[in-house]
Amino acid sequence: MENQTTNEISQNPKELMKSIEDILASVKDLCRSNSGALSDPMGKALLETSGDVLEGLIKTFEHYREGGEVWKTEYMDYDERPQKSSDPWD
Repeated sequence: MENQTTNEISQNPKELMKSIEDILASVKDLCRSNSGALSDPMGKALLETSGDVLEGLIKTFEHYREGGEVWKTEYMDYDERPQKSSDPWD
C-alpha cells in the first residue's frame, strides 16, 4: 500500500474514491490473510467478518465511480443534494 498524504490525493472525486478503494482492499486482504493464523475463534470471526464488510464497502465505492443507478439518480452532484433540516420536527 502506497502512503499518500491528504495533499497528494487527487481532488477528482473518482480518483479519490479509487484511492480509498485501494486502501480498503489492502485492509481487507490483511484481515482475510491473517484470520487463519489466529487460534482465538472470536478474533478469527472478527477478521473474517471485517473482510466481508470491507468487501461490501469496496463494492459501494466501485458503484459510485462507475456511476451506478443509485448515484445517478440521487447523489450525482454532492452540492445539489437536498439539505436535511437539523430540526427533528420538520
